[in-house]
Amino acid sequence: MTDEHTRNVLNLITALAQIKWKDLQNTLRDVVITFFNQTAVYKARVQKGGRIKIPEEERSALGLNEGDIVQVILIPLKEGNKNEKGNSTLD
Repeated sequence: MTDEHTRNVLNLITALAQIKWKDLQNTLRDVVITFFNQTAVYKARVQKGGRIKIPEEERSALGLNEGDIVQVILIPLKEGNKNEKGNSTLD
């Protein structure tokens, strides 16, 4: 290990020793609680023009109104399924 690496490691150890772990724990707890109180997770089908509908129950629970701005994180699950009649279904 070079002298520079040693200094970097010592600086990191010093910084870690100065962290107020209880404060960090409380902050992380607050972030998680806020995240789960202000989010909704549901499946949606991408419709014509790339539109995705937010279900009424979710809009109501989050207090969303027309024109509100939301952040969207998309995770593709799979291509749409077709039932016997050729209609798309959500699993």
